[in-house]
Amino acid sequence: VTWRVAARIIVIGDSNVGKTCLTYRFCAGRFPQRTEATIGVDFRERAVTIDGERIKVRPGRRRGGGSP
Repeated sequence: VTWRVAARIIVIGDSNVGKTCLTYRFCAGRFPQRTEATIGVDFRERAVTIDGERIKVRPGRRRGGGSP
């Protein structure tokens, strides 16, 4: 598949606020049953169609604490 548009979204926040659950829900369509602390960065991917255009969205999350 050739993508005309690709978007990367970075979710940054404090520890234990639900960043992993948010990105998992967006990509999988449901919340995870259990999660473990993410060390470093977590990447996921989802294809969406907006106004007839296929867009690949890559929400990634970064572990909280300090400046990005």
